[in-house]
Amino acid sequence: MSERLEAKVDNAVSLVTAAAEILKSEEGEPAEKLSLILEELCKASPDILNMHFDDPSAVSVAFSPRKNKRGESNIGVSHKDRSHWKNPYVKDGISVSGLVQAVGASDRKIVNITKPVYSNGRFVGLAVAALDLEQIAAQVLKGLATDAYQIGIFGRNGEVIFSSGKSVPLHNLSIEERTHRSFTFSNAEYYGYVRPLAVTDWSVGVFSRTVDRKTVLVQLFIRNVFVWLATFLAAIVIGFLASISVVRAVEKLTRQMTAARILPDKSEKIKSPRELVQLQRTYGRMQ
Repeated sequence: MSERLEAKVDNAVSLVTAAAEILKSEEGEPAEKLSLILEELCKASPDILNMHFDDPSAVSVAFSPRKNKRGESNIGVSHKDRSHWKNPYVKDGISVSGLVQAVGASDRKIVNITKPVYSNGRFVGLAVAALDLEQIAAQVLKGLATDAYQIGIFGRNGEVIFSSGKSVPLHNLSIEERTHRSFTFSNAEYYGYVRPLAVTDWSVGVFSRTVDRKTVLVQLFIRNVFVWLATFLAAIVIGFLASISVVRAVEKLTRQMTAARILPDKSEKIKSPRELVQLQRTYGRMQ
């Protein structure tokens, strides 16, 4: 699951990086042209709700889609108070936010991926993409049995960015153990495992009720006992059948030796096992 999620986020980061390069090279072009470019980029990833370019004053100069659901233009809107302008000068160049409530272009909770754009040392603006986290989560969880498990995506401070259901109250879980690569959550009723992602400071976790986990362990134990018993019985049957073959071969050799025959007659000829066949030939040569 973490690998699927990483791939989705990494794809979105690549598109925002491409958008930033375009803004740098096409700075000053009409909003119509820039918006067309953003529309083409959005088509490459259905996980992105919208993309936009903001100038240094935090005003959108290009946007895809160009209008919101109310029919109002998304271009020329000030984003100064939006979450992606709280820290526009990101040191490593890319910023992936936690869960934020979108206003304006969208009315749902989103995750913003932001990249500042510089040209000859001058701050040109921001390239921003809003991720549809529900769409991403649906694709990540596709084909996975989620009825018995609760899937959670966590932000940098452990806040819940996404939760696949209400079977496990993720907000009430506390960290039990943490290492540089992973940490587990548990209490008397729930158990889970969380893995950090490489492309962002998120983590993805899988949780289940302790009672469900115990049920799985009991079922696994019963299944293993059944397999062991079946293997043991099969070994007994195979050993018994093999012993019959050996006993019959010894009886044939005994009859030949009692009669002191160099060559065994038809009823005394041994066909298996190989060691007794060799022994019968050696006895004949000795005679």
